[in-house]
Amino acid sequence: MRHHAAPSFRFAILFTLAVLSLTMTSALAAPHWGDRFDLRQPDGASVPVLVWGDEFYQHIETLDGYTLVRDKATGVICYAQLSADGASLVSTGVRVGDPALSTLGLAPRLRIPLEERRRQAATVRQVLDAEGSPSFRDASKATAAVVTGNVKGITLLIDFSDQVGGIPAANFEAYLNQPGYTGYGNNGSVRDYYYDVSDGLLTYTNFVPTVYYRAAQPKTYYDTSSVTYGQRARELIREALIWLNNSGFDYSQYDADGNGRVDALNVFYAGEPTQGWAEGLWPHASSISYSADGVSTSAYQITNIGGGPSLGTFCHENGHMLCGWPDLYDYDGDSSGVGRFCLMCNGGPGNNPVEPSAPFRMMSGWSTSLTTLTTAVADLPATAGINQFYKINRPSFANEYYLIENRQRTGRDASLPDAGLAIWHVDTNGSNNNQQMTPSQHYFTTLVQADGRWDLENGIGQGDATDLWAAPDHVLFTPITSPAATWWNGAAAPLFIDGISANAPTMTFNYRPSVGSLAVTITVQPAGLLAPWSLEGPNGFVETGSGDAVVLVWDAGTYTLTWEPVPGWSLPDVPVVSGTVTTNGPPLPLGGTYLDPPFVATSAGALGDAGAGRGVSLLDHDGDGDLDLFVCNRGTASRLLRNDGNLAFTDIATGPLAEAGLTMAAAWADFDGDGDQDVYLTRDGQANRLLVAGGGTWTDIAQFGVEDAGAGRAASWVDYDNDGLLDLHLVNHGSASQVFRSFGDIGGGQFFLLGQGIAALQATGNGTAAPWADYDGDGDADIYRVLAWQANQLVQNVGVAGFMATGQMGNASAGQAAAWGDLDNDGDLDLYLVNDGQVDVFYRNQGTYFETVTGPGLGDAGPGRALALADFDNDGALDIYVARANEPDVLLFGDGTGQFAVSQLVPAALGATTAVACGDVDGDGGLDLYLSRDGLPNVLLRNAIAGRGHWLHLDLAGTGTQREAIGARVRLVGGGIAQVRHVSGGGEGLGQHARRVAFGLGAADVADSVIVRWPDGTLSVRVNVAVDQVLTIQQGVASAVEGPGALPALPAVTALGAPYPNPFNPSTTVSFELAVAGRAELAIYSLDGRRVVTLAVGDLPAGRHAAVWDGRDDRGRAVASGSYACRLWTEAGVISRRLTLVK
Repeated sequence: MRHHAAPSFRFAILFTLAVLSLTMTSALAAPHWGDRFDLRQPDGASVPVLVWGDEFYQHIETLDGYTLVRDKATGVICYAQLSADGASLVSTGVRVGDPALSTLGLAPRLRIPLEERRRQAATVRQVLDAEGSPSFRDASKATAAVVTGNVKGITLLIDFSDQVGGIPAANFEAYLNQPGYTGYGNNGSVRDYYYDVSDGLLTYTNFVPTVYYRAAQPKTYYDTSSVTYGQRARELIREALIWLNNSGFDYSQYDADGNGRVDALNVFYAGEPTQGWAEGLWPHASSISYSADGVSTSAYQITNIGGGPSLGTFCHENGHMLCGWPDLYDYDGDSSGVGRFCLMCNGGPGNNPVEPSAPFRMMSGWSTSLTTLTTAVADLPATAGINQFYKINRPSFANEYYLIENRQRTGRDASLPDAGLAIWHVDTNGSNNNQQMTPSQHYFTTLVQADGRWDLENGIGQGDATDLWAAPDHVLFTPITSPAATWWNGAAAPLFIDGISANAPTMTFNYRPSVGSLAVTITVQPAGLLAPWSLEGPNGFVETGSGDAVVLVWDAGTYTLTWEPVPGWSLPDVPVVSGTVTTNGPPLPLGGTYLDPPFVATSAGALGDAGAGRGVSLLDHDGDGDLDLFVCNRGTASRLLRNDGNLAFTDIATGPLAEAGLTMAAAWADFDGDGDQDVYLTRDGQANRLLVAGGGTWTDIAQFGVEDAGAGRAASWVDYDNDGLLDLHLVNHGSASQVFRSFGDIGGGQFFLLGQGIAALQATGNGTAAPWADYDGDGDADIYRVLAWQANQLVQNVGVAGFMATGQMGNASAGQAAAWGDLDNDGDLDLYLVNDGQVDVFYRNQGTYFETVTGPGLGDAGPGRALALADFDNDGALDIYVARANEPDVLLFGDGTGQFAVSQLVPAALGATTAVACGDVDGDGGLDLYLSRDGLPNVLLRNAIAGRGHWLHLDLAGTGTQREAIGARVRLVGGGIAQVRHVSGGGEGLGQHARRVAFGLGAADVADSVIVRWPDGTLSVRVNVAVDQVLTIQQGVASAVEGPGALPALPAVTALGAPYPNPFNPSTTVSFELAVAGRAELAIYSLDGRRVVTLAVGDLPAGRHAAVWDGRDDRGRAVASGSYACRLWTEAGVISRRLTLVK
């Protein structure tokens, strides 16, 4: 609740001498952020579109993301394409909505270069400024006004013979002036908004005629692109001004400050704008000169009524006219200004826009409490909802200062992205077009984002939940923190803030102009590691933080620093250190060095190939048991790096495998079942290659469409039709993806692949990845299609009925990679999606739907490129590695429940990473990573995590043409944890991970059971398997007890043992003995006779066998507690046992 003081009238424009000649008569803008509009074709047809930009430059798309232009020759709204020089958007001549779109091969969201956008915007600005002075809107020429007391504006209502106003004029009177107004969902009237944000110091009302002015011409006369933008709008406004004057209206009553100009002129017209692209009656602000009663009009803003008035645009434009506030968004669109933290940028919901930022409210004279900080003060209160500000000036430079306020997500600020202390860095000589953050080019108003990522300056989002300052994460702001409290010339500001409290209506913080002697300097090694710590001292002092810091303390005495764990690292040898702070001595230094980083980087020898790296694969090419590397280079020779041991590699690529084509990715598999690894190479605009290995040479057999020459990206091998043959799936970017079905050996060892027409798998889009997996547990492979800037597609394989797009997980961000994995150890496959510049997403499989999971580390919004899901610390839970371009990669350690802890990679292997492949390259049981980079040496990240758990790696050897076991699923139970892995044939992105199945077992020194469900549905079971080994499991080879010791003697009779434990939770082991070899089946049934799950089936040898049941059905779903029947069927008969699941 705001508390208001009774205002006394004051309206004084405060100009600096340098800008006295600049007036409020130039064009102003109100931005759109993907807002929905309906434009009109020449034949009157309506076109729904999304609009970005303002009246100077607009980018317009269809609802599904295709860029549009209005054809200059016909006026028809058509799909756009880039001109030959890429500098402009030109019409394809294909009308929007025409099915011919599918033949154009257009990519969505086409953009022209930044400089061309600037040029076009400048041209329009000159047009709109035709009647006024040169534009002052650039924030470097800010002319903010002190505006208090009672101010009146004029608002005109206009309709047309062909567009009659449907909203009564009285409604606008209420919308503009009525206290407590709630019409059309608005939070108060315009008067209420300005009264609230000024703390009652400004009462702004508007005159509204009791009737609409009926324009002299139909609306189509004014809303046209046939004349210069703004010309017909000013003609229309001039008509209405003359009409109002002829009615006896006295304009002199609307010049509150006596400067001879009407203070504010607003215009509403009936209907919607129909032209788009800054033409016709598109809403805008500019100037018009009309004189009457001794005053003249100057600035105006005009907007459409649409379905009803809302506060956002009106209040934004009156911020320009009344207060002289410049825009804080970037006209070029390459940064985000101050995002959704200020009315003059992206003000949020139109019916309840956020408040103006503190600098504007202060400049307008609305500070009810303004404190300039110069000396140390503790526990300074900062109350939200009132104009209470703290200011830190730059000595001798009045234009630059810091300003602090408390913003909470209530009332007018309900839609803020975050809550806490907002710290603003202001330079009135700056401009929010300048996001460069250099001494000469920087914002007018900068929101110092607490997370230090500078997302707003980099055009990432409109603000997020880590931008404002509050305990526990963002409590310290000094010249050496990140972000740092510095002036734009790089010098340290007299700004040392600590002790920032948790979010609250009233927060507190401590301020000092310098470190002083009462301080603790905390230093962590290696440099850059944001290791968490806690510091304790006299009188109950406790402060927490991370990384290097200078902590300001208020008492002399002993202080103790405790280093906290960083996932993947070892604590310093001395994790707790102490020292004494003295009153007159220097700051107390305390430090620590973390040991054993998660990964150690090497680019030695052939590993450091520095070509235009794209895809990378890990595979055992030569069958010697260790993993080799294949690196795809775009435009230079690709590399097949043979693993010679001890991290030494030799390039053995020859012939077409080493060809210097535009290679993007590789999908390796023995698709013809002859024992050699074959490879499919995707290329960008060149014919793809299908290289068959034989006798040390490579033969390209790509034909019948397999040699597709589109913009190839990812590829994968998959048996999508369950016929035992490996089919091929190709992801194209900008053209249709392809599916090639294998028809097997057609004679002479020649395998035949032929393109198939499967619409759900081939819809044209910006394909980047397409991982396959049996997510629904029905025995066939499903697919998740990742399409950059289009809705991704989860396509379900429904067997003979074909493929069906489910509509789930339709994320439309800049998708780059995705992978399936059981991230929460519940027995089914979840999905992790990596986006470029938008948040990554963890989708948890809930059986019939997927839910988005949030938590620490999840939802990274960096420039993601590639992904690996693997158990790096061997604790029995999948971890997540996201490779990013030119920013530190992301490493998240899973806990097996679907939650993650953020680790850190220091020093970071920064570079233009394009792909990642995961596997145990050095054979030590830890999963390593290989990063492919564009124009920089590639990097092997060797797993160096100390204290990794036990491990078990499986080489699955299938039969026939499914030797690779692609599509198999493996369940391992050990140490009380059940884990699931699936065997992928690629498609997660440009990288292909090792096919060797890797499990971590933590402290468990034996795997109780390993169950392989082969692609054909048959099972292999191993029990009591020794850990810390690579084990080969061959399909069809007898099940046996794995581990030390001799096998027991064959049983004399067939028997089913008692399940143990019983009752059980979470799992029980069922043992059975076969006196003779033969067909056998072990399954769990409900007591009413319904089959729940099959534990083992097939031709089994005589001997002892065991299976583990973890309380789930055949689809991986947890079953209810209660009693069940375990039945063993053999040719000798059926044996049953009862078992009970308790929860």
